[in-house]
Amino acid sequence: MRQLQERRLTYLTHLARRFFAHLTAAPLTPSEQDVVAEHLAPDLRRLFYRQPVGDQRHAIGVLTALGGDATAAEAEAALLHDVGKHDVSLGAIGRSSATMWSWTGLPVWGSWRAYLEHGRRGADMLEQTTAT
Repeated sequence: MRQLQERRLTYLTHLARRFFAHLTAAPLTPSEQDVVAEHLAPDLRRLFYRQPVGDQRHAIGVLTALGGDATAAEAEAALLHDVGKHDVSLGAIGRSSATMWSWTGLPVWGSWRAYLEHGRRGADMLEQTTAT
């Protein structure tokens, strides 16, 4: 039980950091844009830049956390793992609310459901993009 509580606290801390990082995110610097161009083909870059700035910045942070040893596939995954969120207009508060609601196990619908299913949605988007 204590381990579960500690994991939940760690996750809540992570969500709080993401919330404030999303609110205060600055556009990517030219050198960060170069990193994106280095790792993503033009069609995938278009998907990347459709994301809100907060998600772009988060993706760069994930890639940076992988270090210089990331494979090409790992770099793409780091940069594109949240692309399924781009067309769900919830904002930071809506996203946080959807995440917390999902913990209740109660049904989720509409934009919240779309947001929470961003992994599958992103995979579908990537499949469509790379199939053309």
